[in-house]
Amino acid sequence: MVTQPSVPPHDDSHRVVTALEPKTAGDKLLEGLDVLVVDDEADARDLVAAVLVSCGATVRTAATAAEAIASIEERRPDVLLSDIGLPTEDGYALIRRVREIDPTVPAAALTAYAGSDDQRRSLLAGYHAHVSKPVEPVDLAMLVASLAGRIPSPHAVPPPVQQQAARG
Repeated sequence: MVTQPSVPPHDDSHRVVTALEPKTAGDKLLEGLDVLVVDDEADARDLVAAVLVSCGATVRTAATAAEAIASIEERRPDVLLSDIGLPTEDGYALIRRVREIDPTVPAAALTAYAGSDDQRRSLLAGYHAHVSKPVEPVDLAMLVASLAGRIPSPHAVPPPVQQQAARG
């Protein structure tokens, strides 16, 4: 579990995404990657975005599945990170819609739903990985790099569900 220092409330109209940690050799690990982060909690969304920006990624954000789909239709991301507990349409519905648009978008569920059934459900729905919140910044960067094919994945990515079903 990551303990974050208390931060006073902020005015969203002047938000700036900044690096959270000192620059390291990995500060360009995600250089040139377009990552879409979907979370209805602004603080969680901003924290994930700040970590990824500090590693060189370009980050777009969405608070709902509908916003995410509009963003994906406008431009496909290199990696999608989504919370499961979204309003109106949850993350499972989102990934099913994403797979209809483009079955190749690398995607991870980044969620507080941490049980083994939740993980299985995420993978069956179409996510390539299921990561429990909170996640360490270095682990988040490595996850995105792995999904983008920049580094070897620590876990084998399962084939899409349709391929598994065809095999019996």
